Amino acid sequence: MVHPDYQYAPALVAPLVEMIKTGKYGLCLGFRILSGDSIQNGMPMYKYISNRFLTLVENILPGQNYQKHTGLRAYSKITLFPIT
Repeated sequence: MVHPDYQYAPALVAPLVEMIKTGKYGLCLGFRILSGDSIQNGMPMYKYISNRFLTLVENILPGQNYQKHTGLRAYSKITLFPIT
């Protein structure tokens, strides 16, 4: 999935899918926040602040440290519907 805000190059999808196809990863996420130049590359300030706040709250509660609010994702069917 590539969010239609043009912040991610569609060419990034192929490498993510390749990582999924190896079977080592079930989910791959892209993070433009980690690059440190999100705002300079066109991310509106209100989205940046909202994103950082929501991520902080969502990571503190369960004790995790990852970014769920991303416009670049690839995942396998098994990740969505694990076989038990």
